[in-house]
Amino acid sequence: MSVLTLADSALATKRAEIDAAARRRTIWLIASFAIIFGYLVFSYFYFDLASAAKKWSPERASLFVLDTYAHKDHVSMRWKEPDKIDVAFEGGFRHKYDPPPAWFVENPQTGGRTVNFDNGGRITFFDDHVVMSDWPKAEQDYVFRRDAEGKPYVEGFADRPDELPSWMRATENKVEVRPSLYERLQVYTSKVEVHRYEIGWKYFWFDFDSPLKDYSLFQAIGTIFSGERIDPEQSNASLVLNEFLENDIWLHNTVLFSLVETVLMALLGTMIASIVSLPLAFMAAKNLTPLPGLRFVLRRFFDFLRG
Repeated sequence: MSVLTLADSALATKRAEIDAAARRRTIWLIASFAIIFGYLVFSYFYFDLASAAKKWSPERASLFVLDTYAHKDHVSMRWKEPDKIDVAFEGGFRHKYDPPPAWFVENPQTGGRTVNFDNGGRITFFDDHVVMSDWPKAEQDYVFRRDAEGKPYVEGFADRPDELPSWMRATENKVEVRPSLYERLQVYTSKVEVHRYEIGWKYFWFDFDSPLKDYSLFQAIGTIFSGERIDPEQSNASLVLNEFLENDIWLHNTVLFSLVETVLMALLGTMIASIVSLPLAFMAAKNLTPLPGLRFVLRRFFDFLRG
């Protein structure tokens, strides 16, 4: 047999090996895609994603997004105690306004207590009913009451709730009014609650009980250079820093500590991993470790850690 024939035979053998390896990789690739596709199909039917898609509500999603860039004040009244109305930031029992904000007005002559909105609309609380008046684009004023059984209803629409505006919904135990994202009225069997939204993160710098709660960031910084102390017991610089860090609503001190702790954990974890992984990497290298079983175990261990 000539040298040329041997070379051709070796080349053919090598080509066959390469073709076989390519076929195996193709089969594995197709099998992987088939497994992934099968898993997606299984998940689609098992978790009933079609029903979930039908339940998707853009309005509900917009409400979740609203809380990321706006805050709300709650005004609530219990039917059993109509004289007591709570005006609170985000509905917190510790964050009740005293005195109430300027947009909440009491009228001793009529007994009404009115929540004024930026759009010119008003919601007025009375002892036995609530009135929604002067609302933009609304065809009339609306009155909300309770019947003899304590069930809430809209006056004039008790027997025809389907004729209410699209932004108003009445059920057996609740009347929900949502003219836009920034106003909300809920009339229950036991209470009435109004949500009044405003853009911005209120009390982000200083919390509800802070002596600096009415200061903007730049106003607070300006007090540092003032000779007059807000708190006689400490400097204005110390007061500003402490009130910012000890914010009970936004928890700046806790968040900052957690951020630093996370960074330190990442650095420490990386350092320990580097120390441990370096000798293991050499042990998993084919040109340094002659034992294929050990290399296989270490490489699968690395895959597990990455996963």
